[in-house]
Amino acid sequence: MGVCWFVGLTTLDVVHRAAAPPGRNRKITASRQDVAAGGPAANAAVTAAALGVRAVLVTALGTGPVATAARADLEAHGVEVLDVVAGPVAAGDAGPPAEDAAAFPLAVSAVLVDEATGERSVVSADAALAAAPAPTPEALAALPRPDAVLLDGHHPAIARAVLAHLDALGTTPRRFPPEDLPDVTDAQDLAASAADAGPAAGAAAGAVPGAAGRPFVVLDCGRWRPLFAELLPAADVAACSADFAIPGEALPARVAPGLGLLGPSPLTASAAAEPGVAPPSPGRRTVAAVLALGARAAVVTHGPGPVDLETTAFTFPDGSPYGQTTQVSGVAAVDTLGAGDAFHGALTAALASGRRLTDAVEVAAGVGSQRVQHVGPRSWLAAVDPLPETEEP
Repeated sequence: MGVCWFVGLTTLDVVHRAAAPPGRNRKITASRQDVAAGGPAANAAVTAAALGVRAVLVTALGTGPVATAARADLEAHGVEVLDVVAGPVAAGDAGPPAEDAAAFPLAVSAVLVDEATGERSVVSADAALAAAPAPTPEALAALPRPDAVLLDGHHPAIARAVLAHLDALGTTPRRFPPEDLPDVTDAQDLAASAADAGPAAGAAAGAVPGAAGRPFVVLDCGRWRPLFAELLPAADVAACSADFAIPGEALPARVAPGLGLLGPSPLTASAAAEPGVAPPSPGRRTVAAVLALGARAAVVTHGPGPVDLETTAFTFPDGSPYGQTTQVSGVAAVDTLGAGDAFHGALTAALASGRRLTDAVEVAAGVGSQRVQHVGPRSWLAAVDPLPETEEP
């Protein structure tokens, strides 16, 4: 059984389902109400636990009544919780001391699901109500060693502490399992050869991701957060929504012009010279930026549409990154709340369980489709089967 850490936000979601959103200055009666833990990292952890992996959530809860309700839901669904507020904090951290855990303001999210479309609307303070402290190195070391770690971009002090912990775990890059793809080269072998040739060669190849031996690092890139500028260089997989965009000012000068964000684009110079060839789309520029900033793979979801994958770990004969599109089963969505979180949790669980990258994307797409077919934040879990064991690659 693989081990996954999920690092980031927990909220308490109060979910109402109604025939239609209320009009301005109007009240409506809901047809259903649910209360459950929410937040990208928390929902992903619940998904992973349902898939049979050991799911550890590193988050900020506290011990107040809102936090108690959220923790009870998480533990009822098999999630182990490291609460940095109730536990020891790193020396010198500016966050709230442990004795103030009862007063830590965990966000309550107001959610409305439209019965007619299944679409959700969310109002939440997320992590803006208080700064969460960093966990101590000892607290992280006491957790089971992860095979994959998801970070959602919330709670910067927690994310930085976890990355520092991962950096200390070793110096051998974690390999994606080999893919059975015709005419595709495993560029991880080329990266290893470049690294063996010396630091300069390895840096030029740009294929040695982060600290060696570390678990897979997955980013939940639903919307841009400044912390992603620090996290993307450490990412093995950046899982992006279709509208995720990296602002030009967040890109190094060497990267931004090459993506056509701040000037002419060397990456598309030949295309620009050909009449009638359009410049890259905003989505294509985002994928290129994600890879240029250090992520080894970019996975882009399009709601009910297909899922795109592009990775520098495997390349086509011309040396360009391997890419593929995974079609999503056409299902009638009755509740889209947490569908992206379910996708990310399944992707992380599949990687931790030894799946090939392409297979992990297919698993995640299937789980995301399963989520939207059920009403309520937790009812769908009964339809999820644990991931079967895989052989070591």
